[in-house]
Formats: sequence, structure tokens, C-alpha cells
Amino acid sequence: MVLLNNESRGAHLNRFGFQKKEKNWLIYIEPETKNVRTLISMSEIIWIVIGAIIYVVLEVLMIWYVRKKYIEDKSLNCFGVFVHVFLYALNSMVTGVVGWKSLVKAPPMTKYGTIGLVMLVIGLVMTIYCMDFFCKFGTWVGSDVSGLRTNGLYSFSRNPQVVFYTIAYAGFCISWWNIWLIPMALSYIAIMYSMVIIEEEHLTLIFGQEYIEYCHKVPRFIGCPSQ
Repeated sequence: MVLLNNESRGAHLNRFGFQKKEKNWLIYIEPETKNVRTLISMSEIIWIVIGAIIYVVLEVLMIWYVRKKYIEDKSLNCFGVFVHVFLYALNSMVTGVVGWKSLVKAPPMTKYGTIGLVMLVIGLVMTIYCMDFFCKFGTWVGSDVSGLRTNGLYSFSRNPQVVFYTIAYAGFCISWWNIWLIPMALSYIAIMYSMVIIEEEHLTLIFGQEYIEYCHKVPRFIGCPSQ
């Protein structure tokens, strides 16, 4: 890779291949085509920072609102359900844009893209199955607290829908990996863990000792249930 300065495109600057310009943050020459390419401009960095701040603030506010409604009302109303779902949806949408670097067209998959795609499909299908989407969706989002689910996959994990959704999320990252997915994955982990803790707090308040005993027997995510 050949470095350019601000006045002469043929000058070599340093062995690392990076240089600061007045308008462009990083540039380099493609070895095969010899074309000058801009990696990222200062204006793009500014917009990325602004977008990241807005994203973090929105996610924190939504987590705070869901916890507040759980504490005050012991369940979620229609708007609370929307916020709960949108909490994950926003992360997924931003992750998709970051991974694809496009709103409509997917780029070529990585070397292990097929494996990631299989994980994505299986994870999504099993997430819907665990949520009983068309029958018990209200239980999952906290609007229906009529009973504690401890059968089926919930006898092996207290949050099987989270486990499978995480598999789907990891599958997407494997299929269309780029370095910008690292902060998105970290934000997903923070959101997921925060919501799991909030829901456990809520269920303990609703079901008391029954839920505490269930927690002692069944792992939060994966593991061997105790007898």
C-alpha cells in the first residue's frame, strides 16, 4: 500500500500506511488498480458518532421504560409491548445495516457464510417456536402473567428464546462479518442481559417462591438442569 500526502499523490509518508488529510481521514492506493480510495471521511466519522449516541440513548431509555412499567403495573400495556419488541428490533435493524452496509442489497457472504446462514434460519425458527408466537406471545413480552412457563424447552433453559435468537444473531455476524459488527454485538449482549435481569426481577415479584425454586433448578441460558 502506497501513502499519499496532501499535495503529491506519489509521496511515501510512513510504514504504517496511514495519513491524515484535510478532508479525508484515511486514504490508500489499491495494489491492483492503483486507484486512490478514501476509507472514511471526517464528516462520516461525525455522523457515525452522532448516530451511535442516539442509538445508545434510545436503547437505555427503552430499557428504563420497560423496567418502570414492570415495577409499577406488574405487566406491560400495548405501548410497553411495542417498546419491548422495538428494543430488540432497533438493534437488529442497525446490525443489518452495519453488516450489509446497505438498506436493500446484501453483499457477498464471507467464507463461512453458509454456516452462518444455517445458524440464522434455525435460530429464528426456534425463537418463534419458543415464544409460541401465535399463542403465548403475550407471556414472552410481559403483557400476560397468568402462569409460569416451565415445560418443554423452558425445562432446560429459563430463556430458550434468547439463546436461539443469539444463535441467529451470531449467524448473521458470521455470514456478513465486518469489524463494525463488534460494537453492535456488544450492545446486543448488554441489551439482552439487561432485559433478562429485569424480567427475572419481574417474575420473582409476580410468582415469588415458585419462580425462585425454578431458577435454582433451571439455568438462565444453557447448562444442565438440577434435580
